[in-house]
Amino acid sequence: MRNLIYGNIEGEKEYTLKYQSELLEALKEKDSQKAYEASVALLERNMEIYKKYFKTN
Repeated sequence: MRNLIYGNIEGEKEYTLKYQSELLEALKEKDSQKAYEASVALLERNMEIYKKYFKTN
């Protein structure tokens, strides 16, 4: 699934890597608020992609 998304949705790989990097940095810094915000942003984006490209009614 990941390869399908990264290969076919322009910019998605970069977006995901950006937020994963921010999440890892926040965890290293033990900054729970920053880690939470990065996690939420990533999960919200994942839900947008799911609804737009994969969800069927």
